[in-house]
Amino acid sequence: MGFLSSLFGSTPKTTKMKVAGLAASTIDFVINDAGIGMLVAGSLVLNKEFRPSFRSGKPKIGGDILAVAAIDDLEEASMFKVFETTDIRDSSLLQPFVEKLVYAALRQFEAQCPAFAALQTGNMYGE
Repeated sequence: MGFLSSLFGSTPKTTKMKVAGLAASTIDFVINDAGIGMLVAGSLVLNKEFRPSFRSGKPKIGGDILAVAAIDDLEEASMFKVFETTDIRDSSLLQPFVEKLVYAALRQFEAQCPAFAALQTGNMYGE
């Protein structure tokens, strides 16, 4: 029975790489939907299910929020500030910068949330 539940059981195990993939998708969505200015003015937050999401402004840790990475406070956001005045909404052009921003946000999550820091690195598929 344990074998069947492992095959058809819950979602794949959460890993840091899976969270990184979700964070990159979130950043891409914000860039394409609201623009770089909105991205830089907001934050990536990590909830209790270790799912990153975007919030405007800088929310406080508490309730469902385990960690907050304010984009404007990250050194890696400096390149986005350069592009902020342009109308680039094609996130593929910004992909190298998105990757750096994701890993900076994950460093913030690790520093603020010991449970996240303890996760395995794994891959984006939870393996």
